[in-house]
Amino acid sequence: MNPPLTIGLPIHNEAKILPHLHSLLTEVCRGLGQEYEILYVDDGSSDSSPQLLREIAERDARTTVATLTRNFGHPAALAAAIDLARGESLVLMDADLQDDPGSSRRCCEPSENKGQRSSM
Repeated sequence: MNPPLTIGLPIHNEAKILPHLHSLLTEVCRGLGQEYEILYVDDGSSDSSPQLLREIAERDARTTVATLTRNFGHPAALAAAIDLARGESLVLMDADLQDDPGSSRRCCEPSENKGQRSSM
């Protein structure tokens, strides 16, 4: 069964913030009171992001990781997130924490945005 919500994030060399980012996203998503998927699309990272993403996915069944074969660029990683998202609704956001993951809460309310796709 597909979750009501997917949070999709393109990742490129974000190893320094991935654990903190995932913790913030998990906190926000758990607070929504619905099932969710966090979908990371690794866009050919050359740092330890791929390994960290695998470790996160092994610990958290609600996390999905897609790995692009090389750096195709931000638009391609976003397109991959759109294609691979299983949720009825999708929120796209950048992983650099310039946008507060907590602000996505309004986009993710269970009854208001079913079937919608949005970005932050």
